[in-house]
Amino acid sequence: MTFTPGKTLTSDQDSFALGFFSPSNSTKDTYVGIWFNDIPLRTIVWLANRDNPITDASSAMLGMTNNSSILFNSSTKLLNTGNLVVLSSDGTTLWQSFENPSDSVLAGMPIRTSHNTHPPWQIISWKGPQDPSRGIFSAGNDPDSPLQFFVWNGSVPYWRAAAWNGYISSNMDLQSVSPLMYLTVYKGADGEFYSTFELSDGSSKVWYKVDYLGRTMLLRWNTSLTGWTPLARSPAYQCNLYGFCGVYGYCDNKEVIPTSYAYANLSTNNIDGDATRCLMWTGDIIDVEKGGVGNEILYLRLAGLSKESHELPFISFQEIVTATNNFSMSNLLGQGGFGKVYKGNIHGDKVVAVKRLSRGSGQGMIEFRNELVVIAKLQHRNLKILIYEYVSNKSLDAFIFNSEKKLLLDWPTRFKIIKGVARGLLYLHQDSRLMIIHRDLKTSNILLDGDMNPKISDFGMARIFGGDEHQANTTNRVVGTYGYMSPEYAMEGLFSVKSDVYSFGVLLLETEVKTMSSVLCTYINYMTFKQLTCFVQAWNLWREGVAGDLVDPSVVENCSNEEALCCIHVGLCVSRMIQMLDRFMSNVVSVLES
Repeated sequence: MTFTPGKTLTSDQDSFALGFFSPSNSTKDTYVGIWFNDIPLRTIVWLANRDNPITDASSAMLGMTNNSSILFNSSTKLLNTGNLVVLSSDGTTLWQSFENPSDSVLAGMPIRTSHNTHPPWQIISWKGPQDPSRGIFSAGNDPDSPLQFFVWNGSVPYWRAAAWNGYISSNMDLQSVSPLMYLTVYKGADGEFYSTFELSDGSSKVWYKVDYLGRTMLLRWNTSLTGWTPLARSPAYQCNLYGFCGVYGYCDNKEVIPTSYAYANLSTNNIDGDATRCLMWTGDIIDVEKGGVGNEILYLRLAGLSKESHELPFISFQEIVTATNNFSMSNLLGQGGFGKVYKGNIHGDKVVAVKRLSRGSGQGMIEFRNELVVIAKLQHRNLKILIYEYVSNKSLDAFIFNSEKKLLLDWPTRFKIIKGVARGLLYLHQDSRLMIIHRDLKTSNILLDGDMNPKISDFGMARIFGGDEHQANTTNRVVGTYGYMSPEYAMEGLFSVKSDVYSFGVLLLETEVKTMSSVLCTYINYMTFKQLTCFVQAWNLWREGVAGDLVDPSVVENCSNEEALCCIHVGLCVSRMIQMLDRFMSNVVSVLES
C-alpha cells in the first residue's frame, strides 16, 4: 500500500489525521505529520521528517518497505488519542509516535520521568512559527532530579517548574475544560517511571507544547473563539526565568497572582508511598519563589563560608591610634558608662566610631545584624576596642532636646524613627537567635545615620535570655536610667522584655511631645507650672480629650493627628494607664504599623 499527498489516514472517531502538509509560508517543503482533524484550524502535534522536508511533493510517497522504521500496512493504526502505532501480527507494538514526540504532549502520552535505561525524554520546539525543524528549546525532566521539569535553551537551563510533590496542586480554569483532569504516575515494564495526564469523556481538546520562544503552554480548544486558549503558560513572569534573580534571591509573584509552595521528594520512591517532604539543595540556592498562598515555613541550612568578605578585613592597633590621633579629645564623640567613643578615619576613606572600653567592661556587649553593626574587634593587652559604623547625626537626644535641631525633625521623620526603634526591639526580643533585653533604652542610645534611620546602641547593660527564661531579678543593684525604668524594675529589680517596652513608651512620648527631661516630663500650663511624670501628664490630657495638645508645636503643621494619637495611646498602654495592650513589642509594632 502506498500513501501520497492529498490522502489522509484518520482515527476511528475522526479526532486525528495523518498526512502530508506544507507550512503556510512554504511552497516547496512538505512534511508528514499528525494534526487535530475535527477542528477548522490545522494544528500539528507530531512530525515524521521535521529535519528532512520533502522538496518535490509531486514525487512524495509514504509506504512500507522491509527496512522502514514505519511499517505502513494493515497493522498500522492511528488511534483516537493521536498515537500512530505499528503492530506485529500478534498485536505487539513495534513502534509508536508517542515514544518519539516532537514538540507536543497529548492526553494519554507517557512522559518518561526517569532515565535509568534510556536517554532523557524530551520534546523539542519548532525553529520558528512556520518552521517545523528542530529549534533551540527543549523540555523534559532533569536527568539529575527526575521529578523536576526543565526547559533548556540549547544546553543551558531556561526555566524550570516547581518541584513536583506527588500531588496535583491546582485545577486552575479546568472546570471549563473537563469534569476531571488528572495526572497518573506509574512504573513501566522497563523499570522506568512515567507520568501522563488524562481527560474524562466529553472534555474539551487539550494539549501541551513548548514553542519556538521557549514557552510551555497547556492549551484548550475554544469553540466560541475558534482558536486555542492558554490554560497555563510558563514562564509567566520575567523573574521566573532560570537564575534571573541571582543566587540566594527569590521571585516574588504574590502581588500578581497566587502561586503555591510544597515540600517535595525529588526521588521516585514517593510513588511507592514514601511521604518524605524534604527538598535538598547541594549547590547554590536559585529560583526560590515567594507566593501568596499557604503557611509553610521554608528552613534553610547553609554551609559556613570558606572566605569572609569585609570592607575592613585587617585593622591593626597602630592604625586605630593613628586614626584617632592617639585617642585625642579633638576626636572624641562622646562618653558612656563603659568607655569613650572616638571618630576615626580608617584606610583613608572609611569613617568609623571607635569605642575604647574601660577595664572590666564590655562583657555584656552585643552586636546584631539589623541594628548597630560592629565592624571589627581589637584586643590590645588589657584594652578592648570595638569599631562601629559611624553615624553622622549622632543620637536622638541631640535633636529632641535642642530647640534649633528639633526643627529638623518633622513628623514623618519622627514617626519613622519611632517605628524603626520598635522594629529593632522586636528583633531583640523575638526574632534574634536568643532573647536580648537592652535594659537602658533611651533617646541618647538611639543613633541616627545620614538618612535619619535609627540604630539602637550601647548594649553594655544588656542581658541575654536563653531557653525558657522570661524574667530575672538583679542580684546586685538596679542599673539604667531611672526616668526610663519600669516600676517593677525600679522598685523590685524585676526585669523582662516588658521593661524595654516601658522604656520605649517614655522614648515614644519624648519623641512626639513638647520638650521634656528624661526623668521628669515638664508640661507648661499658661496659668501655672506643674511638674508631672510624662505618663500622668499624657493621661490627664487624654481624659480631658485634648491629648493632641501634647504634640510638639514644631511638628503640628505636618503632623498626622491619627498617627500622633496612636503613639500617645501606645505610650499610655505600655505604662498601664490604659489596660488595652499587653506590654510586648509584637503588639506595639502591630498597632504602629496598622
